[in-house]
Amino acid sequence: MKWRTLGIVGLSLLSCQPAKQPKIERFALKNGIPVIFVALPEVPTASVGILIKGGVAKLDTSQAGLELLTLRTVLAGSESLGYPQFEQKLATLGIDLRVNAQNDFSIMTIHALDQYLGDAIRMAGDAFLHPQFNEKAFEKYRRQMLMAARRREVNPDDRVWDLVNTLFYRNHPYRTRPDGTVQSLERLTLTDVQNYWKSLLKSGAFIIAVAGHYQRDSVLRWLNQTFGEIPQAPYPVPKVPPLDFRDTLVTDTLPLQTAYLAGKFPGPSFRDPEYPATLLGLSVLDDRLWDTLRTQYGLTYATGAGLSARRANYGYLYFSSAQPQEAFQLLKRELDHILTGPILEEDLKRAKNLWQTRTFLRQESTAGLVSNLLMFEYLGFGAEQFYRLPMALDQLTPSQVQKALRKYLHDITYGFLIPKPSN
Repeated sequence: MKWRTLGIVGLSLLSCQPAKQPKIERFALKNGIPVIFVALPEVPTASVGILIKGGVAKLDTSQAGLELLTLRTVLAGSESLGYPQFEQKLATLGIDLRVNAQNDFSIMTIHALDQYLGDAIRMAGDAFLHPQFNEKAFEKYRRQMLMAARRREVNPDDRVWDLVNTLFYRNHPYRTRPDGTVQSLERLTLTDVQNYWKSLLKSGAFIIAVAGHYQRDSVLRWLNQTFGEIPQAPYPVPKVPPLDFRDTLVTDTLPLQTAYLAGKFPGPSFRDPEYPATLLGLSVLDDRLWDTLRTQYGLTYATGAGLSARRANYGYLYFSSAQPQEAFQLLKRELDHILTGPILEEDLKRAKNLWQTRTFLRQESTAGLVSNLLMFEYLGFGAEQFYRLPMALDQLTPSQVQKALRKYLHDITYGFLIPKPSN
């Protein structure tokens, strides 16, 4: 697991000036689906993101992976252009069509050169409205997901998170994996996919974002001709209960030379006032863990701390080490220091610069930008919050950051994957 990809770039910024916010326009398709537009005329590409609400809260553990498998099967071909010709045409036109499933939502992104954006929207819309449900495509994607699930069972980085989740997500909807398990994927059928798609195809289930180089009126026309034909109907999304506080440790063994530790604790969501301060504080902790465990003591290859992005949100800690007892003691020492000791302005400056850099980088890819706009639109106070976050971080003081950490950084649920003794 690699954590330190942006820190040096972040430190190169001289100040944390707020990212310039482009104009955000809002429209609605004829069936009521909201559409967010962000024009970036300087880029030669455009992306359309389509968010599907609800995520795993709509599923039980026996249906883990169903939404992701359904979307991949649907987007493999339409009745008018079936599989594999559908995928071959996408490749010929250079259209990138992807699906990503998370705990609270799934996002489909369409990325194309501006001259092929109309073709991309029409093809994706045709597949949405008239999917072929090709048996070979279904089996291909089911096997791919099944192989990935089997790899996760033996990959220590995946295993340690699964281990902590057995307690942290106990009796919670998030215990259902959006990418599926071996047990669920072995049982899912094409009929399950067809029935699930029928239940999903309602206008209330979707939010659309468009970013890049495009003609707005043309894009609106293409969207109305395709996704605007989705039946107009509400789509109730089940509520997600808050995560319980637990202070516990669960362990398991694997025949490894290295130990892996992961920890989770309930944290503020996008809509909580402490979200920016907690995000910034955990970024400071991330820096300190790296400096202590990796740089000063050489006890770990990878370590990290951060705040996730969920309706029921959480913070996390992580390290891998061949000397886990020593590393764990140092981790606990750093937790105590950040809660009781001073947080310096210089600490915050480094963390603020890092997030400013990340904001700029997320705007460089239109596909990444629409995904972030949709995430903030659905989980937060609107797409504009994505651009306002660096400004909110820049205004924070050390005392505000430490106050937020003291509220959330406790009652940690740990999973510890330790080397199995040779005997």
